[in-house]
Amino acid sequence: FFSSVAPLSMEKPSLHDVLNALSTLYTSPDSDLKRKASDWLNALQKSVHGWEIADQLLRQADCAVEVSYFAANTMRTKIKLHFHELPADSAEGLRASLVQHILAVSARAPLTQLVLALADLVVYMEAWTTPVNDLLVHLGKPELAHTLTEMLRRLPEEVANAELRVSDERRSRVRDLLVAQSEAVYAFFTAQCSRQQTDENMNDLLMCISSWLVLGGPCTHNLADSPLLGLAFERLDCAEQCDAAAEVLLSAVQVAQDPAQARLRALLAARCLTLLPRFAELAKADDLDRGRAYALVFCEVAEADVESIVLRTTQDRLQLFNLVLNVCDHPELDVVRIAFRFWYELAQVTWDQPEANAVKEFVASGVPEHMYLQLVKKLLRHIQIPADTATILNEKSDLYDFRHRVTDLVRETGYMAGSVVILRHLIDMLQVLLADREHCIRQWPMVEALLHIASSLLKNVKTDESTTVPQLVACLPALPQPMPPALRLVCVKLVGRLSEWLAKHLDALPALFGFVVGSMEVLELQPAVAETIKNVCTACPSAMGEHFAAVLGLLRDVDRLHYAQADVLMVLKGAVRVARSMPPDQASAAFSALCNLSIEPVREMLSKKGAQANPIDFVERLVAVFQHGSVTLPQALLQDGSHPAAVAAHATFPLLLELLALFHSRDEMVEECNHCIKYMLRNLQTHSSPLIEPLVSHQFEYFKHTLHPSYLYVASVVVDIFGDNVDVRDGIMNLLRNFSTCSFAKLAESSDSLRLNPDLVDDYFRLAVRFVDKQPLLFLSSDIVGTAIQLADAALLLPHQAILDSCTSFLKSCFGCCRRYKKTPLADELKPHVWQCLSVYGERIIHHLLDGLAGEQEAAMVRFTTDVFWEVYIFSRDACDSWMRSWPRWDHLPRFVRPEDKQEVLTAFDKSETIEEMREKLKTFARLF
Repeated sequence: FFSSVAPLSMEKPSLHDVLNALSTLYTSPDSDLKRKASDWLNALQKSVHGWEIADQLLRQADCAVEVSYFAANTMRTKIKLHFHELPADSAEGLRASLVQHILAVSARAPLTQLVLALADLVVYMEAWTTPVNDLLVHLGKPELAHTLTEMLRRLPEEVANAELRVSDERRSRVRDLLVAQSEAVYAFFTAQCSRQQTDENMNDLLMCISSWLVLGGPCTHNLADSPLLGLAFERLDCAEQCDAAAEVLLSAVQVAQDPAQARLRALLAARCLTLLPRFAELAKADDLDRGRAYALVFCEVAEADVESIVLRTTQDRLQLFNLVLNVCDHPELDVVRIAFRFWYELAQVTWDQPEANAVKEFVASGVPEHMYLQLVKKLLRHIQIPADTATILNEKSDLYDFRHRVTDLVRETGYMAGSVVILRHLIDMLQVLLADREHCIRQWPMVEALLHIASSLLKNVKTDESTTVPQLVACLPALPQPMPPALRLVCVKLVGRLSEWLAKHLDALPALFGFVVGSMEVLELQPAVAETIKNVCTACPSAMGEHFAAVLGLLRDVDRLHYAQADVLMVLKGAVRVARSMPPDQASAAFSALCNLSIEPVREMLSKKGAQANPIDFVERLVAVFQHGSVTLPQALLQDGSHPAAVAAHATFPLLLELLALFHSRDEMVEECNHCIKYMLRNLQTHSSPLIEPLVSHQFEYFKHTLHPSYLYVASVVVDIFGDNVDVRDGIMNLLRNFSTCSFAKLAESSDSLRLNPDLVDDYFRLAVRFVDKQPLLFLSSDIVGTAIQLADAALLLPHQAILDSCTSFLKSCFGCCRRYKKTPLADELKPHVWQCLSVYGERIIHHLLDGLAGEQEAAMVRFTTDVFWEVYIFSRDACDSWMRSWPRWDHLPRFVRPEDKQEVLTAFDKSETIEEMREKLKTFARLF
């Protein structure tokens, strides 16, 4: 029976059917049957029958925990997401029923679901004005203390639950309601503190206290004197309750953010400082859970006072550094990482107010430098690679991840102490190690750690720095040989980080680049070598001209050395950047040499294997040459006026056409060949005109047979380059008409064609947008405009961001062309064509855009929808307003949407003066659903 019903229109099932489905879900060995049962039960939860079925199941005596959990979860789901299905006068009955079920259920899982359901009801039910007092009456018996604790815990949490469909104003009112009745809750907490509790009950009590502290209110004003704070510190040292106790203290820290809570902040800091010896004991005992709980509290307390540390420095506040630095002494990396946010917060304060006298005094005092250098010393100990490591660090290891985070931390916050100051400190330590060669060999992990942190600082050092960085560069040749792979790796990466500095200190380039080239045959270092070559070539393209032969040599050997394709492309990008900076005649030879590195192997491969060959990697390399090989025109032209990449392009183009003909059924090959043609055209611009005639004829023939979308984006590049040329206007129009005919035929095959061909839809409309932008009158007066607009309109309802982007861009271009050509004669010619399109299709388009906003369209897509609305609105405010008001779904709004909400949206929309205002109004509209 699982497949006999539709998800949202199912008939009311019997309890026997529901119990049968639950039994199948939990006990059947057949995975397919379990999936069907799960789908059926999910459909039941979404149906209107879920209310009654859940209530009936919960009223059954002695039902299994699985059954009561499903029923309770259904009740919670219905209230959370479908509360509007209930009649307005049924809320009180539902409340009474939920209380009865809570009193009757004892198992933890269903009880939690029922408690959440009742908490959600509190948020929705405006007539329930004394929820806390009522719950204290219903659940106030001693034997129900645990249930009441669970209930009280969930109330503040659910007020903030974003899934509940209520306004911010309603959430605020419920929050105020809870705060107003919180005195009795804190009295309950105090009473429970003095009673004997199981570990589970104490955990729940602590989490409940934390939840209400976050809520705030007058009852938190005297928290410094409350026994609740003492209880949290006491339980922090209890293994079973440390996490819950830490949550209470973290909530107390939030309370302490109030400027009036200076005493609470001081108390929290003082108590934490007394716990430092205990924290050290836990670290030695490898007690990770309690150690993490202590660390969280220490760092949160320090972060809460970070602004005062900088702006109102006192000796007591400086003691907070001890909390954070002690956390950095912990042997577990996960615990050390907790301290990082404090340094980010401290850096943010000094960055936001650099000219404030207090900040200047704080920096001048030397405190940031002293504390930060202590931090660096501690981090150096943690990031060292084990000395017996014979290879480079595994990128999936915890140590690799931690080192990466350390790099980010030092790079982004090191300016507090001064990047050069820290660098000088690291160099001093490095020089001490290098003074004793044998000691340096044994201590290579420390050498590597020093260079690792040093390299993270180089981006922050000015490129004209000529004292400290040269000392660092001088250390590299002094490193003992042979180097462990991990040490050589950090040296290669350091050269890459020095690339911008090298651009101003070219005398250091030959030696450092020679070091990198000497590492290129080490298999483990290939990615780093490739990235460093790319960085150095990009930063020093002219100076690297004399090293171009070495880079070209590496590119010839990449396949022999088994370089990964991604690394080859990286080296190629750097080589192309060098070629671009050469004089035009040398650049032409360099481009040809780089292309020949791929053309020759492909020709050889085709001669041996024909259609069985797979030259995709070499085509990707050709793509890289033309993608990154654009030059500045006309300065870079040869003496005869030709483009420096023209020779390479004319050698490559016939090969690409041959590959398209041979591998037309291989999508990946077609995609890459067309990518290469696209970048070739973009690179050469109008100098590509000799290629256009054979290109267009071949491209359309291939497209007719394969309908591969990549042909469309090549056509869009042709339109972009030559669309302004009046001499080829008719040819460009024929190109668009031919591609449109084939695309329309494919997309009209069935009702699902748009959904099944998203790339074809996307690329067709990108082609159409280019054409409308270049020749708006020619397009709007053509015989394809109506079909194109209908297609775009139909695609608006597809849940696909790229399609929505391209379709709305097309409609925006069509409807907004008058505004773009405002105050020109062309605007008057365009206006009747635009109005003709809008009069036929405008209302339906506006309705479909509203349908998308009212459906499951992602928030990010609102900006695309706004663009079309704005252009229609600017063209004719009256028509846009009329079409918006005629939307059929205005008469079928969700029950929780008030009539005044609808009127407010319509009125505000009509008064929008900017596109930003309209975007906000459409977001407000979407939130109604």
